Amino acid sequence: MSQSLSDPPPITVRHPYAGLTLRSACFGLALSALINIAAPYSKHFLRSTYLASDFMPLGLVFPFLLLVTLINGTLKALRSSWGLTRPELIVVFAMGLIATTIPTIGLTGTLITTITSPFYYATSENGWADLFHDIIPPWLTPAGENEAVIRWFFEGLPKGQAIPWQAWVMPLLWWLSLVAAVFFSCVCLIVILRKQWIEQERLPYPLVEVPLLMTEQADQKGFFPPFMRSKLFWTGFSIPCFIVFWNIAGFFIPHWPSIALRGQPISFGREFPGIPIRIYFPVLGFAYLINVHVAFSIWFFYLLSVLQMGLYNRFGLVMKPGPDPYSTQHPALSWQGFGAMTVLVLWGLWISREHLIAVWRKARYKDPDVDDSDEMLSYRTAVFGFFLTLFYLIAWLYASGMSVLCLILFVPAVYIIYLGITRVVVEGGLVFVRPPLLPQSFAIFSLGTTTQVTLTPLTSMALNYGWFSDIKATFIVAVAHASKMIDRARVGRKAILLAVLASLAMALTCSVGYTIYMGYKIGAYNMDRWLFQSAGRLPFTNVASKLRNPFDPDFQRLIFMGIGATVMAGLTFLRYRFTWWPLAPLGYPIAGVQMVRNTALTIFIAWAFKVLLLKIGGNRLYQRALPFFFGLMVGFYTGLGIAWIVDFFWFPGEQGHYLYGV
Repeated sequence: MSQSLSDPPPITVRHPYAGLTLRSACFGLALSALINIAAPYSKHFLRSTYLASDFMPLGLVFPFLLLVTLINGTLKALRSSWGLTRPELIVVFAMGLIATTIPTIGLTGTLITTITSPFYYATSENGWADLFHDIIPPWLTPAGENEAVIRWFFEGLPKGQAIPWQAWVMPLLWWLSLVAAVFFSCVCLIVILRKQWIEQERLPYPLVEVPLLMTEQADQKGFFPPFMRSKLFWTGFSIPCFIVFWNIAGFFIPHWPSIALRGQPISFGREFPGIPIRIYFPVLGFAYLINVHVAFSIWFFYLLSVLQMGLYNRFGLVMKPGPDPYSTQHPALSWQGFGAMTVLVLWGLWISREHLIAVWRKARYKDPDVDDSDEMLSYRTAVFGFFLTLFYLIAWLYASGMSVLCLILFVPAVYIIYLGITRVVVEGGLVFVRPPLLPQSFAIFSLGTTTQVTLTPLTSMALNYGWFSDIKATFIVAVAHASKMIDRARVGRKAILLAVLASLAMALTCSVGYTIYMGYKIGAYNMDRWLFQSAGRLPFTNVASKLRNPFDPDFQRLIFMGIGATVMAGLTFLRYRFTWWPLAPLGYPIAGVQMVRNTALTIFIAWAFKVLLLKIGGNRLYQRALPFFFGLMVGFYTGLGIAWIVDFFWFPGEQGHYLYGV
């Protein structure tokens, strides 16, 4: 293998639009459209494996693998000049990566269900009509004067009726303008921080290794990239493929014994949460790529959180109300995790201070000594573009009903989580992760609902779960990985910028349009139960409960946030002060998160393998074993892709088989 994590310094001399050609744009747009139609179809109708539920999803990797091997191999066989080059393939992958942040739980599913559920699920028992209907701004919902618009969406369109697209135009324009502003602010942040993260701190970005290896030496003849010609690769590839194919046989043969990749959780006592026994082959492969200290810290702090939660339960530490939506099992872990993530982000900005000052000098004074010629945007555009979009975001949220005090806490928390999760993914290589706490919870409990966070700002908070809840729509993570990929290939940064903007537009158009279409055709109530029966109601159920049980600022929660921040500061000091210190702080903020809990065992196995190989044969043996772990990842994605195709043709309509996810 010629590519590795110890590659030479990034290529800096390139044409700004290298890689963006008519055919790469067409392939990228087609892939974006495919993902945003197939993902909601799979989740809502086929009931099969989710295609876009993580940061390196099946819905991107499998079709891209087919493009790199079968499609591009055939084009090269017909005529060598017809094959897509590596820069073109990287552009296609970057477009697909952006596109996967949009469908289902990424954005459109949560957004559409959140702006419709308070109307459809309003009953005399819950009193939502009296609480919310007059408070929700009419420009943010398709309800309008015609109640049938939402009822038909959930129950299906009556015969002879046309889909009322006009009712959706205005609210979607306002919501998508907010999405566009948030997306552009994320692009600006990545432009500002790119050199610091990639060239100064040299963060590893493990997730980009798969597309980079898939496209390695793309100009050579043959269907398979060089790393796929290794016997070790095919050994790793065959293991998950065999397991998936064996289980596919059970789709057709009753009582076929399946090979389970999960078992009964390990429990240390009634008060202690069980440790899930689950194996995720993609997580195993990506965890093998990360630093051993980072991998160790992830599973070590997870075990510490299990102990901590058990002790809290044993000693009767109860925090009322209980856990907020999308947070950890115990509120204390949520708040200490958020405090730790705040320190993670602030420390990252502090060590970047010299670079940030240079960026400001270039943006404000056009300092000729600061070079931004190789960025997606000039520093001037990035800095002032970020402030302009931030101003629009604040104005939009204020117009939606959020109070000034809520904005002061909510907006910084949004960007702390964006930067914190991005840092965790690009350094920790986690495919599944979620923040320990959402900004809505941070603002509400910090201010209290007795006098500060009343009905109107609480309703605004609930509505904004539509774009900030399950955190898959972290555009900044996808943009960060796109910026890393072009540092490892001759791809122009302007090409990537135009490509991801086009991909975002295509993804939003297809995903929003198709989700609304499916709702009116089969009834959203008959689609994914979590999204359209639970996720949309959850924010308003949560808010209504807080309104009926008002409370003052919760200092107990804030104390745990301070504890988390203090511990994180201590861990960071020890990590940077003593080279022998084994614990990386990165694992502490996310220790109690459900997705980390489900994948911790797999991360431990990868860590153990890597430590053993490094002790036996050093870095040379580690490098030689890489094809095996890439084979595990690619083989599992291939098996899942084939299983999805089997579901598509043989088991349509609520008969699919869910094989992967947390």
